[in-house]
Amino acid sequence: MEHRQQFILMSAVVWAAVFSQSCLPVFQQYQGARTLKPGTHEITPNVAAVSFTEGGETEHIQNQLGLQAAFGLTPKVDLRAAYTRVELAEDGGGFNFIGFGPKFSLAPDRFAIFAPVDFAFGEDLEVSDTWSFSPTLLITSPISKGFEINPSARVRIPLYEDGETLLAFNLGMGIGSAGSPVKVRPELGLLVNPGESGVGWSLGLGLSFGNDK
Repeated sequence: MEHRQQFILMSAVVWAAVFSQSCLPVFQQYQGARTLKPGTHEITPNVAAVSFTEGGETEHIQNQLGLQAAFGLTPKVDLRAAYTRVELAEDGGGFNFIGFGPKFSLAPDRFAIFAPVDFAFGEDLEVSDTWSFSPTLLITSPISKGFEINPSARVRIPLYEDGETLLAFNLGMGIGSAGSPVKVRPELGLLVNPGESGVGWSLGLGLSFGNDK
C-alpha cells in the first residue's frame, strides 16, 4: 500500500503530528442547496465510516461522529458550524475537527456556495498547521416531494505552509415527508489528491431536524 501512504502524507489536513496514524480529513456535507428562513435553525447529527482504496485493496481508516448546526440569517444566507470527532481504526487514537462559515444561495433551493474554514485540535496537534479553506458548490435536484439528490464538489485549500490542495465529491440524498423539516441524509463521499493514485471514500448518514417549516 505504498501509494496509500503517499496519498495520506500529501493530504492537506493530514498534519505532521498525525501522519503516522493514517488519517484522512473530514469532507462530508449532509446538506443540500436550500437555505433556511431567517431566524430558524437546523441540527444534523451524523456518523460516517471512512476507507482508502488503491490497487484494488481497501482499508478502513477511521470512524466519525459529528454534529452540524445551521442558522438562517437572511433568505439567501445561512451560517453553519460543525464539530466532528474522528476515531482512528488503526490504533484507537483520534482528534477533533471544527468547521464554520457562511452558505450563500445562488438559485433558490437549487444552487448554493458554502465557504467554510476548518481546523483540528487534539493531542500533539499544532492548530496553526491545520487550518484550511474549503469552498463548496452545493446542488439540489428534487425527484419527488419527499426525495431529493444533493451532489456537491469541494476544493480544500490549505492555509499553512507546504499543504496540498484536495478535491472532494459527495453524493447525498434528502429523504422526508413533504413540507417536513426532518430529513434523513445518506451520503457517499470521495476524496482525491490530484496526481496521486488511490482515493479516500466514506459512507455516512445524517439526520436533519429544525424549526424551518
